[in-house]
Amino acid sequence: MGVPTDYSAAIKWFREAAEKGDAYTRAALADVYLEGKGVATNYAQALERYQKAAEQGDAQAQWVLAGVYVYGLGVATNHAEAERWLRRAAEQGHADGQLAIGQMYFRGVGITRTWFQAYKWCSLAAKSGSQGAAVGATKPPWN
Repeated sequence: MGVPTDYSAAIKWFREAAEKGDAYTRAALADVYLEGKGVATNYAQALERYQKAAEQGDAQAQWVLAGVYVYGLGVATNHAEAERWLRRAAEQGHADGQLAIGQMYFRGVGITRTWFQAYKWCSLAAKSGSQGAAVGATKPPWN
């Protein structure tokens, strides 16, 4: 903001902060590798950094890490691992994590389909501000 985009400089600063253990910048650096901005796309580098940030409790990193496992980006698709990370993000109030785990329960993807859990998590997502959940979470999914 207010300066030209410089991915090289951003990556330098992200790396420096990430090496000091900052979860947010670990996740930001992982985003750079996942999206290939200023560097070649590198799923292994992204996964390593998301994993560290997620283990530190960063809910956004947990949510993105779940997506890595759902879509098999550089790893084998693993719905159980995705559910584990989504649950951690959702329990911290991460609206997109709440919506995603609700959708997993609604669709029965990688976990047993449970309407009650689907409705619970989608409702929480709507209350947490998820625009995607706000439309469908006002009534049970079976109506």
